[in-house]
Amino acid sequence: MKNNYCFIFLVFLFLFGSCSKSRTTFDSVEDFNNYLNDVDNGFIQKTVFKGVVYEAKLIPALDDDDKKNITVQLRISLENAGNVLEFEEASQELIAEREMKLSFGMQDLVTMNINGKSLKPLFSHYERNYGLKPSVDLLFQFEEIKSENVVVFRLNDQIFSNGIVEIEFDNELFTTCYVKK
Repeated sequence: MKNNYCFIFLVFLFLFGSCSKSRTTFDSVEDFNNYLNDVDNGFIQKTVFKGVVYEAKLIPALDDDDKKNITVQLRISLENAGNVLEFEEASQELIAEREMKLSFGMQDLVTMNINGKSLKPLFSHYERNYGLKPSVDLLFQFEEIKSENVVVFRLNDQIFSNGIVEIEFDNELFTTCYVKK
């Protein structure tokens, strides 16, 4: 009987303790965004390939969301701070082609790889900026993700011909312990 109480206590301690240690609450949307934008927290990951910078920002589901969808904001820029659409001295025709690819069909070029499975985005959106800034931003929304392993955001970059670009996120970032109240 004493062993049963010890077991129940240990299970309770594990379930309650594992989430409460990493639970993060925020007083405002501004505090939440500041937390996500702090690179030390792991929600922003980037990789550079052939002079192109791929920066992915993970925006987790919130505790009060009806659906626990995950959003990834992908910013593509150049190391030399030039206009990414003009990469490699692109002609106006190539820039228009890049805009077309970014606007339509990006859902087919992105997956989230979880526990050996590839998850396609539910939604994608290209934030067209009409040359006002040198980078481009894309949003991808995925259904709820639960993983015991590293989660990999994978882009088949056909826009700048860089092939497969992978960005890893720690699986802890996908728990409901990261919430805003």
